[in-house]
Amino acid sequence: MEENTNNVDNSSNMSTKPVDESSKVLDELKKIQRFQLILQGISTCGILGLFIAAVISLNTVVPKAFETLSHIDSVVTQADQTLDDVNVMVSEMTEASKNLNKLMDDNAQDITDAVDKMAAIDFEGLNKAIDDLKNAVGPLATFFSRFR
Repeated sequence: MEENTNNVDNSSNMSTKPVDESSKVLDELKKIQRFQLILQGISTCGILGLFIAAVISLNTVVPKAFETLSHIDSVVTQADQTLDDVNVMVSEMTEASKNLNKLMDDNAQDITDAVDKMAAIDFEGLNKAIDDLKNAVGPLATFFSRFR
């Protein structure tokens, strides 16, 4: 009987031992899970902070980006209009150049004749004639100035 009692004692020791180990393991698991929960909460707060920062930055960046795109669109429109104006101006300058060339071609002979006639003028003879006229009119002018 003693052996039976001994067996019972042994079995009670064995049964409490796994329960103690199980409770220790469960306590460790609880601690680990609490620690993981705390880390998960910190991680969630960090992600929430990043999300809030992203929303705030998008609220400030997106309107400015749209405003910039609007300015770029207006500048491109003005540049297109300016290029159209430049094209018109270039075509008008080309037409004016053609007209000037035609005018020069049509009047080239007349201009050449006029320059030749101006070159043929005897400026020395003309100056001498002016001096002779001045000498002839000078005494006549003094004569008529007495009657004033």
